[in-house]
Amino acid sequence: MKVFKGMVRNRTYPEGCIAESYIVEEAVELLGERMLPEDATVGIPKSIRPGLVNGCKCLSAPKIITANGKLLDMAHLCILQNCEDANPYFKEHMEFLELSFPYNANNPKWMKDKQNLTFPNWLKKRVANELKLVDNEVSETIRWLAGGPNTEVPTFRGYHVNGVDFNTREGDNVRLVQNSGVFLVADAMQVASARDKRPRTNDMEFYGRIQQIWEVDYYKFRVPIFLCDWVESSRGVKVDELGSALVKLDRIGHLNDPFVLATHVKKKFYIEDPLDAEWSVVVRCPNKDFKGGGDDDNDGDDDDDYYDEEDNTVVEQHPYIPIMPPVESFDDVVGHEPSSYVRPGDEGIWIDK
Repeated sequence: MKVFKGMVRNRTYPEGCIAESYIVEEAVELLGERMLPEDATVGIPKSIRPGLVNGCKCLSAPKIITANGKLLDMAHLCILQNCEDANPYFKEHMEFLELSFPYNANNPKWMKDKQNLTFPNWLKKRVANELKLVDNEVSETIRWLAGGPNTEVPTFRGYHVNGVDFNTREGDNVRLVQNSGVFLVADAMQVASARDKRPRTNDMEFYGRIQQIWEVDYYKFRVPIFLCDWVESSRGVKVDELGSALVKLDRIGHLNDPFVLATHVKKKFYIEDPLDAEWSVVVRCPNKDFKGGGDDDNDGDDDDDYYDEEDNTVVEQHPYIPIMPPVESFDDVVGHEPSSYVRPGDEGIWIDK
């Protein structure tokens, strides 16, 4: 009776409410048993948000700004450097620079700076000449990227990327939570000094905070990108004796490369060091509500990351192990009596029936 009473929405027609609710329940069970796949569920899973485009979605109303000059050029170059279709053009452009500047071909840093400065304009002319051919192999993505971005750029205070929410520093100022800290591992050219002509390219860790969130518009599609204040790697990052990373957030570096794709960063938290207020401790956190981020070749042997095969999720902290830790016992020590739950010397209380 309790189930039927819960179906009543209109007390004037209780029989009709019960009949309507019963029909709906039977229809849902029929669809779930015969028409839906075995692994499907009725409704939308909690881990999926409506309106996601490639795992991304804005969390605030856009604010249109006019971006032109050096800042827009750096954002455009960052997107080109992370586009797989543009890799053959980068190689071709480097070969062109080596032929044009043979005296500087042995200086990788000078050649890289020259390529970053001239590649967007060179690509635009290169693609325009290639499109004149009837049987050209220019991809649709390169066609729109070569034309350059729109100077009218929508900016946001919050953005959702692959199950993680990011905010700008301005957005963090009006909230109790911190979502502006980011972390990036990327290939970077390491130069010892200004006279170093043999720099090395290795993976480096970068820590920073989001200043602005852009959606660079290429008329056909948009690319979410973060404008960050990156901490200087040489004098702004250190590791203490316990192995924790500390950063000095007021020491800003990498001013010539402040942009990063929204899908390439991880969220980090920065907590003020109680021993030194100038430094902040980096706190790593797992990506919440994130599925599909695990690599297929991950065998779970990495000490830093834990790979869950059931939901294909990478968790940066080891999971909780529900096992009682070993407790030190003095039973085997000479001179100590075996432990017992009964206190010695007590004979107990006898009760007569």
